[in-house]
Amino acid sequence: MDLAKTIPVTLLALLPEEDQARRLGPILWTIFAEIEAFFRPAEASGTISIPIGGPPGSSSSASSVATVGAVFSRRFLSNARPPDEIGAGPDEVVGLPPDFDQRMLQGASGTGSSSQPLSSWGEFQSRMPTSAAVGARPVDARLIGAAVHDIAKPSSWTLIVSDLELAPPPSWRYVVWDVIPSGAVVSLAPVDPKYWSEPVQDETHRHQVIKSRTRAACISVVGSLLGLQRCENPTCFMYSNVDSVVRLDDMIHLGPEHGVTELAGRGFDVGGDPRQAASIRTISARTA
Repeated sequence: MDLAKTIPVTLLALLPEEDQARRLGPILWTIFAEIEAFFRPAEASGTISIPIGGPPGSSSSASSVATVGAVFSRRFLSNARPPDEIGAGPDEVVGLPPDFDQRMLQGASGTGSSSQPLSSWGEFQSRMPTSAAVGARPVDARLIGAAVHDIAKPSSWTLIVSDLELAPPPSWRYVVWDVIPSGAVVSLAPVDPKYWSEPVQDETHRHQVIKSRTRAACISVVGSLLGLQRCENPTCFMYSNVDSVVRLDDMIHLGPEHGVTELAGRGFDVGGDPRQAASIRTISARTA
C-alpha cells in the first residue's frame, strides 16, 4: 500500500538580539535552505518514499510505503532587521513586539523555587538556574513556542531555531532540542564551541561547527516528523542516542538502513563559508 501525504513545515529563526541576528542570521537562513534541499531532492520531484514496517536495517519487509512531500516556508523573528544578504522577503520577516519578554512570561508563574506570580521577565530569569558554561538563564521550550506562535501565528508544524538556551530536564546539564506542541525548538547555545570552551581555529571555524551541528539536529527533528525512524548508526542523521553534542559531529548523512532511496547517503560538503549553502553529496557508509 502506498500512503501519500504532504506536510507543511515552517523553519523559523528566533534571534531577539541585534548582534546575534546579524552574526547568526545568515547562517541559519542558509541552514534552512540546505534542509529544504536535503528533503526535496529534485530527482524525486520533491517527494521521498519511506518504508513502513520493521525498524531500520531489520530483515522484516515493509508492509507499505509512505510517499511524503514536505513543503517548507521560512520566517525570521528578531528585534533587528535581518541582514540584506539573506534575501528574506517581506512576508518572511516578523519583528518582535516590545512586550515579547512579557509574552514569554505567560504560563511561567510558579517557575523555580517560588510560587508567587511573576511580574517581569527579569524576575522570571532570576528564578531560573544559571548555566555554568555561559552565564545565561535557560528558558522552557514551551514558553518559547507559545510566544512564537502568538506573535508569528504559523499555520503549520514549526521548527524554531534560537540562540536562547533551553531549560533541560531534571538531572540533565543541557538539551540541544525539545519537542513542543505543533513543533520543536533547537538551541544554538550548546552547539557553540564557545559554550564548552572548545578550541577553534578562528571565528569562521567556530561558525562552521555551529552550522554543522545545528543542521544535523534540525534534519534529525524534521526526519522524525516525516516518518523516519531512529536507528543505531552513529553516522546517520537519525541516530537514536544523541547523548552529547559531539555526537552531532559524527552524524553526517542518512544511512542506507532506512531504505529511503531518494535520501540514502545524502550529506553535505564540509568547510567553506558557513554563510553559503553547502553542496549535497553522497557519503558512503565506508567513507562515513
